[in-house]
Amino acid sequence: MSSSGTSDSEVDWEEVENVSPDTSESALHTSCALEITVNIDGSKKKKSTKNFLERALEKFNKELKENLHKCNLLCLLAHGLQLSKQCNRSLIQAQLLSLVPCAMVMDKYDKASICQILDWFIANHSALVEFNVGLEMSSVQSAVTLFRSIGIATRLVLSLEPMPFKALPLFKKANTRSSASKASSTSRVRKVCNKAEESKTDEKKSQSNRKRTSSRRKYANEPDLKRLKSPYFNHVKQSDKGGFDATTLSDTNSNDDMDYQPPLTRSGTLGKRLVSLKKKKSTSSLSPRDSTELNTHKSSPSKFTRMIDNEISFFGGKSGYTANNSWIEVKLSSGWVAVHLPSQSVGNIEEVEKSADSPLVYVVGIDGCGKVKDLTPKYAFEWCNKNRKQRIPGDWWNETLIPYLVNDGEEEDMEIKGLLLERPMPTSVADFKGHPLYILKRHLLKFEAIYPEESQILGYCNREPIYARECVHDLHTRETWLKQARIVKKGEEAYGSVKGRPKRGQKADEERRVDVFGYWQTELYIPPPVVDGKIQRNEYGNVELFLPSMLPKGACHIQLPGIHRIARLLDIDCAQAMMGWDFSTGHCHPVIDGIVTAEENKPVLLAAWEQRQNDSRKKQEEKRENKIYERWRLLIRGMLLKERVQKRFKINQDD
Repeated sequence: MSSSGTSDSEVDWEEVENVSPDTSESALHTSCALEITVNIDGSKKKKSTKNFLERALEKFNKELKENLHKCNLLCLLAHGLQLSKQCNRSLIQAQLLSLVPCAMVMDKYDKASICQILDWFIANHSALVEFNVGLEMSSVQSAVTLFRSIGIATRLVLSLEPMPFKALPLFKKANTRSSASKASSTSRVRKVCNKAEESKTDEKKSQSNRKRTSSRRKYANEPDLKRLKSPYFNHVKQSDKGGFDATTLSDTNSNDDMDYQPPLTRSGTLGKRLVSLKKKKSTSSLSPRDSTELNTHKSSPSKFTRMIDNEISFFGGKSGYTANNSWIEVKLSSGWVAVHLPSQSVGNIEEVEKSADSPLVYVVGIDGCGKVKDLTPKYAFEWCNKNRKQRIPGDWWNETLIPYLVNDGEEEDMEIKGLLLERPMPTSVADFKGHPLYILKRHLLKFEAIYPEESQILGYCNREPIYARECVHDLHTRETWLKQARIVKKGEEAYGSVKGRPKRGQKADEERRVDVFGYWQTELYIPPPVVDGKIQRNEYGNVELFLPSMLPKGACHIQLPGIHRIARLLDIDCAQAMMGWDFSTGHCHPVIDGIVTAEENKPVLLAAWEQRQNDSRKKQEEKRENKIYERWRLLIRGMLLKERVQKRFKINQDD
């Protein structure tokens, strides 16, 4: 045995020369420069707590900004509803109606009659305020009240301006590569630039001081009027005290005075301009300026603009609605027409948008019944390209206006759509994304397609055809169409195929394609009827009841707890009703609610279920009584045991 073991060891081992390791500098250099990278499959990166907290704070900040935006928008909408409600006061409407000339009250109105009423209102606006008619309301509200008093359907249109919903980033992500490379180059340049800037600033200070002294010497002996270069002070008269009187501004230069808003108050300059209707006849006692203000507004259109601007700013302040952000809409035979008081125009949408604060994102029209209409696409020229992107994403705003929508608003929607079609197409590819009227093929979603394929091409953008949004249709699988009570017609070929979701047990490398179909390729689902009391089931033994129309003819749906067990005990044919799918546990599973059985079995099942409920109530009552008696037994036994111990050991209760 030993000889065989030694022979085997000699065969396995082989003698070699002893090689000493190379300790030269070159070998050490190469060994140190050697880098080995090992990729381990399934290795996970170490999660950073700092990054997790930053993402959580950014998410919280974003949700907070969106909630504040929504809350502010709802408050502005409620304020607008209250302003429109104030215009329905019967007393103020009666006062205005008593002052309107009889010739202006008609059965039907057109643009000419609206212009006539507007001229009368602007010419006599100061006199109306003198009589305290609508004193607590703005000029736009007074005009709305006037139009409603004479029987014209009128809207109060407001441009809501809530706080922005886009949150600024809380944490700035610094680019380490760029900062490290720029640090060395900029540090040298800063030292040189600082010295040059210090010398320049010293020179500028000396020059500015020289200019100030020279200007003072130049205008020392000239009147103060020459110092005022503003166009609003071209006709200012200098007072005796050396100051300027703001009430002496003339209205000859109307173009320059359009933007000027003097700080008027109710008891100040605005009150001096108010003239009563009683003194209107005796125009001789009035100054020429006041008489022209009563009779017509064409001679000084900027005067009324300043009056309503300051009046609204007095009631609303900086946070209130300015004259340019609130206007009127009246309903004529041709539709709703805009009436803009500052520009005194009727039916001029361009003038309204030009004078309003941009951008117009939320424009609502409120009628006398409290109904709200979203008019932003009508007044915002860049609605399709820019303005719609500044709204909060999603359908939250449209869902909010559902309780206030107008019932007969389809005709107006078609008019607004016609206005949008008249506007020019976008010129860049980015503007076509999400456009409500046009679309490019590159922007189609996964389950969207253009039908028919030979749809009319409206134009080209970078040699890419442009299609109408109406040609875009949704595609679904057979299972998804079944959830909508529709099935694919026989012999229909799939209109397209998409990448499906991986199933359980499927490898990640395997790609599964799913056929999708359009609405035009489907028909209504007709469930199989009940035959001889038997319910037709699917391959899983259930009845798919996604919609009430999917209930088989001659069957009924019973939704009671435990009804399936009773049907099995009575040997009645039934099938569980699958109402949908639930994804709460990480994967989809069917939602079962009740059973589907023949109509003739319903009375028997209901009677058996009621009897079972009565029996269960009796058992519960008996169980409750037994628990009560058992607890009383324990209490009595305890009291008897306590008394026996006290007598035996002679224990007093006082001790």
